[in-house]
Amino acid sequence: MRGGFGGFGMSMDGGKGKGFGGFGPAGGKGMRMMNMMAMLGGEFGGRGAGSWGGRSDLSASWRRRGGGGSEGKAYEIAGFCDALRSAFEQAGVSAEEDNTEEIVEKIHAAAHKISKKYYNEKRCMEKKSNSECRAYVEEFVETMMGSISNSYGDKPWFEKVGWDGALLMLSYWTFSNGHVTNRVLKSELAEFIQTGIIRWWEEEKMEKAMWEAVDKHAGLTDAQKKKANGHLKKSYDDAHYNAPYGETAHDDPEVAELQDFVKGWMASFAQKAYAALESGLQDSTPEGQAACLTAIFQHLVSPEVAVLPLKLQNCMQESPWAFVEQCATEVITEMHQPSAKQAELGV
Repeated sequence: MRGGFGGFGMSMDGGKGKGFGGFGPAGGKGMRMMNMMAMLGGEFGGRGAGSWGGRSDLSASWRRRGGGGSEGKAYEIAGFCDALRSAFEQAGVSAEEDNTEEIVEKIHAAAHKISKKYYNEKRCMEKKSNSECRAYVEEFVETMMGSISNSYGDKPWFEKVGWDGALLMLSYWTFSNGHVTNRVLKSELAEFIQTGIIRWWEEEKMEKAMWEAVDKHAGLTDAQKKKANGHLKKSYDDAHYNAPYGETAHDDPEVAELQDFVKGWMASFAQKAYAALESGLQDSTPEGQAACLTAIFQHLVSPEVAVLPLKLQNCMQESPWAFVEQCATEVITEMHQPSAKQAELGV
């Protein structure tokens, strides 16, 4: 994820590019941070946590508040629908949908349900440190993004919409009267939402890219694809801590760490997916297995796909990356070498 993050004008490595559409296209078409903070100022005007007179009043406000373009609605998450309409307008959703207001209302209803669930949680009333609150808000954002994606993730406009603005209003509505934000500046919520969307998108991207790797690039039989996909996910998790860090050499320490991670991921996958490599390939020779690993991992670590920890995405190499093929050959060779015990027994 090396491109600009839409409305925030940011990138993971300071570069420019397409970026994650959830923040709006590069160049700032998503709702900008300053607009959001102006919304907070205009909508809430410096009110403190007690502006609704306590949690019972806020709960009642869900049932009775209207306005904001939603006359007759039993509840209204302040600023949410306006932010969503603005994001839709900037993303050109109306050019592809003739029922944008209906979509806004449906997303608002889902947001209200999730907001109320988190608002009523015991965790929302617990005092937390700044880092604990960040984790909690990020979880909340990932839950909301998952809900929206389930309904509209297949729409061509989904990745063009800057969801951050509406989620900021939703987070303010949900958490302002809880103790969870006691050590958090109001302005910090926007940052928490940003990282929450990034983490959600990374998980979504990883899921899709891994399945595409085993489905379209590996050359595996249909019977082995689902198992291989599961092994790929598990070995990715394992490699974060268990990769052979310090084993590969490169003039750039960051690239060396990237190589170590990839080798650890590939070696773990090859061991876990041994049965798939043995019986699920048309060419199950060591050369055929190495070719399978090469195809899978060239896809996953290419800059266009980038299924890698965020830290390692700053030093991705051009595709095809020669190290991947070299690593695949080494991994398969090592896997087929007899163990010391087998060598001793002459097996």
